[in-house]
Amino acid sequence: MKSLIWIFKVLAYVALVLPPRHASLLASHRESGGELASCSPFVAGVCELILRLGLLLVIATCLEATIGNLVYHQLKFDVYFGFLGGTGVLHFFFHYGFVSVNFGGRFHFQIYRLLRNLLYASLVALPVIFVLSAHQLFEARDIYTDDFLLSIYFYITMGALLLGLFEAFVSRRVPVGLDQLDISEKEGEGE
Repeated sequence: MKSLIWIFKVLAYVALVLPPRHASLLASHRESGGELASCSPFVAGVCELILRLGLLLVIATCLEATIGNLVYHQLKFDVYFGFLGGTGVLHFFFHYGFVSVNFGGRFHFQIYRLLRNLLYASLVALPVIFVLSAHQLFEARDIYTDDFLLSIYFYITMGALLLGLFEAFVSRRVPVGLDQLDISEKEGEGE
């Protein structure tokens, strides 16, 4: 189970869903005298962002080479990877501006949580659109119009957006990324 959780965390990190880790990266380089030791936190964050975007691009390219250009575009993977990259870049700037620079301010955490939830709401509907696109591809006929898929995306995104807004205004704790969750205690449950 721990290995599955580790794989999930790595995929979420590469997909730019997890918050940036440039602060811990910079701290470890300063301790060990690494090449980023003299960089500012922003430069270290941009280096990390470029690395993560590069890894996402490599995964997208490998997937396209594996399943073929036609299927890749029919299943709209180019749109999905574009969304992941775009929301990841925005997430980086939101995290840097409201969490990394302004340590400890509750108001800054609330603003960050709100903006992060807005970004995540746009990603929630992508798996549903993927399933509908795959169904249409394997049926080999046009079942769903692009307008229908867009309306499904819109309604699911709006539902996730409402839940995210509710969570942002109700929750009072400091935002915790998936990489910081301690699930070791829950691992024995249900097995």
